Amino acid sequence: MICFLTLNLIFTYVLECSMICFSTLNLIFTYVLECSMICFSTLNLIFTYVLECSMICFSTLNLIFTPTLKPVWDASLHVPNYQKPLVVSVRPQMMGGADHKRRADHKRRGVAEEEEASDSGETDEDEVDRGGGASEDDGGRAVGCKRHVCETCGKAFSRSSTLTDHMRTHSGERPHACETCAKAFSTSGQLTVHLRTHTGEKPYVCETCGKAFYTDDSLTAHMRTHSGERPYVCKTCGKAFSRSGTLTAHMRTHSGERPYACETCAKAFSTSGHLCVHLRTHTGEKPHVCETCGKAFQTSSSLTVHLRTHTGGKPHVCVTCEKAFSTSSSLAMHLRTHTGEKPYVCVTCGMAFSRNGNLARHMHIHEGGEE
Repeated sequence: MICFLTLNLIFTYVLECSMICFSTLNLIFTYVLECSMICFSTLNLIFTYVLECSMICFSTLNLIFTPTLKPVWDASLHVPNYQKPLVVSVRPQMMGGADHKRRADHKRRGVAEEEEASDSGETDEDEVDRGGGASEDDGGRAVGCKRHVCETCGKAFSRSSTLTDHMRTHSGERPHACETCAKAFSTSGQLTVHLRTHTGEKPYVCETCGKAFYTDDSLTAHMRTHSGERPYVCKTCGKAFSRSGTLTAHMRTHSGERPYACETCAKAFSTSGHLCVHLRTHTGEKPHVCETCGKAFQTSSSLTVHLRTHTGGKPHVCVTCEKAFSTSSSLAMHLRTHTGEKPYVCVTCGMAFSRNGNLARHMHIHEGGEE
């Protein structure tokens, strides 16, 4: 019994010690758990604070960059829309030879066409001088931004270099001279095109008829003779043209403006091309020679018409009676026999004629001669 009582006491003591240990461990675990909760709460507060600070920073940046969006009023919708600032990217690679050649040709205005223009009132339309010609956006750059204005005539340009070239049309300055014939030009681009008249180079070929040209602008305008496209319309009489330069020259028939005067005889012309051709009547220059018979002409258009006497070509056909002609101007005069149009009117008696040559002969009556 004494042994059992002793064992019971020992067991009871061990049990109580174990309970004390478990209680101590429970207290320690509870303390650790509470400390962990405090840490998690602290981390949660820190994370929340950092997040709020980040949101404040983003809001501040948004307020800083928002004013760069410029409001643009759309009158048609009566609501403002927003237009982002233009971002211009510059390609680092070099411009290819073909692109450079095309862009350079776009800067050349009317030299080949000036030499091809006729001094008569009616010329083959695909050879008429383009005058001041194409708009500044032909080159594909600076569309709608023409900040450089000519103080003499008010014409605006998108580049200062183009304005400088234009000013030479008023001053008469021609710093670029041809070493072969000493002919001078106001721009280097015009000289480059002119040099092709000596070398015979015509790199731009029409895929439809095979006709070749000095510049791609001339080829583009020529292609409209096949498509029939005439996008440039006179607001006064409604007549349409395939080239903007031809429209500009035509507008001078309404205004009577003749800004290009001959220094030798003071005769004035509506286009620089007509003046260029007229000057050859003083110099006797006939640079366009027929390879078949050797006959020389002052303009390439005259040579083109002459070549048809050898080939028999008559590409211009009347859609009414199917009669064919060698030049578009001959076809235009023929069409008046169908329409009855008589655009040439005598200012003295009011008599009208279908051809300017007939009007010229009629004027001799009033001058005391015979018709």
